[in-house]
Amino acid sequence: MQQLPWRLISVPADGRCALHATAVACGYKDALSGNNVCDKIKSEILKYYKGTHASNMIKDLFDTGSFMTDKKIDEFGNSNVANPLYFRDFICEKSHWIKNVVACECENTQELGLSRRGTCTHLKIVAFVHKSTKHLKTTQSVVKRDSVIFLNCASHWYVLLPYEKSIGL
Repeated sequence: MQQLPWRLISVPADGRCALHATAVACGYKDALSGNNVCDKIKSEILKYYKGTHASNMIKDLFDTGSFMTDKKIDEFGNSNVANPLYFRDFICEKSHWIKNVVACECENTQELGLSRRGTCTHLKIVAFVHKSTKHLKTTQSVVKRDSVIFLNCASHWYVLLPYEKSIGL
């Protein structure tokens, strides 16, 4: 049986790409330009993480686009780029269809065999995730199309969604 493709969605590269990617995974878009899609989740995500170490990091990201200006937060390691995986629980709560949040690195998006429309075949995505993660449950979740995949390429996050979940974004 032929599966629908997956769609790669690019988000703004303004230092808040992890937040933009999180907003896209939650089904939000900016109808005009896409430049401030993360603003659509600002109040919800700040409320969700209120009183946690993440709230300071999220405020910094929204206010300045800077990550880890508060170096006292050990929970986020030595990263210099925010990761949408930090917001996994928020994403799963907002998007009930998402059962797994995956993050993969790639040299360039051509590894995926993207079409000119920014789509790639289901089988290529399954093979890419399996090769990248080597984790059977993650691969199975991608096969079932109940995952969102965050793709990091050159310190920028992209979002891969099953095509049927990306309609309207």
